[in-house]
Amino acid sequence: MHVALYVPTISPDWGGVWQYAQWVLRELNGVADYSVVGSEAFMQEAGAMGLLPGHDSDVCFDAFAERIKNGIDPGLLEAMDFRELCYRNLAKHLESHRTDLVHVPIQLICDTPVSTRFPYILNPHDYQHEYLPDFFTEADINGRRNVWYPTQRNASALVVHSKQTQNDAIKFLGIPEERVFYAPYGPLKTFNAVDQDTVDRTTQKFGLPERYFFYPARMWAHKNHVALVRAIAQLKRKGIDAHCVFTDNHSPYAAVVAQIAEEEGVQDRVITVGRITPDEMSALYQAAFMVVVPSLFEQNSGPMLEAIQFEKPVAVSNLPELENTLDGQGFIFDANSPAEIAEILDRFLCSDALVAESIEKIRALKARMSWAPFRDTYRRAYEYVLGS
Repeated sequence: MHVALYVPTISPDWGGVWQYAQWVLRELNGVADYSVVGSEAFMQEAGAMGLLPGHDSDVCFDAFAERIKNGIDPGLLEAMDFRELCYRNLAKHLESHRTDLVHVPIQLICDTPVSTRFPYILNPHDYQHEYLPDFFTEADINGRRNVWYPTQRNASALVVHSKQTQNDAIKFLGIPEERVFYAPYGPLKTFNAVDQDTVDRTTQKFGLPERYFFYPARMWAHKNHVALVRAIAQLKRKGIDAHCVFTDNHSPYAAVVAQIAEEEGVQDRVITVGRITPDEMSALYQAAFMVVVPSLFEQNSGPMLEAIQFEKPVAVSNLPELENTLDGQGFIFDANSPAEIAEILDRFLCSDALVAESIEKIRALKARMSWAPFRDTYRRAYEYVLGS
């Protein structure tokens, strides 16, 4: 079967969704004959990582659209829906290469020429707005319900990555259970290990201490960075020296995090390195003392799964999917309780034996985890859609 992975407008600002599209290419090799329709940024990064399948139907959408534009009289451009024209031509391109189905690794597809000519699979990542509406504007919520939901209902199948999201899709969309497939993750190989020289250069570049707690999540309110900041502040008031490192500073919430760190008097212990290279991210994982995930809502956690791949101890909020994935091999806390987080960090800082034990538990968990169920689920979903 020929499957087109369809991400024509995706950008690095999409956070976990950007990484997820890369995971699909990395982990589903062999499940189908893949081609990629991607944005210029995605094609460049996936190509540099050796992930592009190299199919003759691969398309860099930006270049594809530019070629179409160059073939049109400039005087006619304003009188036409250029975007619609691009998608009509893209649909013809996919048809000419005998595409069987389109896999859209995001929550919706609005490209009518493509979505009406091909069966498509979507990946709803969560229904957070139904549970934490205060993090969204009314327009955001209405957009998700009125735009996302219809395209999800019209999808030939949905593939989700947590049991909660599976149940939520059935509940909020009102679709049959057989159309919603659950594909569990394995340890995330998003970043390749780097040598010690790269680790040393990276920690020196950012002036990092010998021990720090790492949380490389996007600066969105539900990621709850402030809980970790307040836990670091509680430790400081007890005379305990602790630092945390964040990686994103490109959102309004980043200013909130910085303000709270200043109010709590720990601005020197909360280090935000901003956007970094893949090698730098690997180095920060490798040098980290522990990965801490205080998120208020997750279908699963990239930082947690990446920490498992790097064999780092993990502490996470008590969300069912995170607890289930850790399977008792990490630390669990109430995300609304900085005191609980601080207590775990304190124990960890004070016990070399606990550190060693935690590393061994994570190694054992990593050895048990596999991407085989993920691949098997996608194979079943594709076959379901194509009636195989």
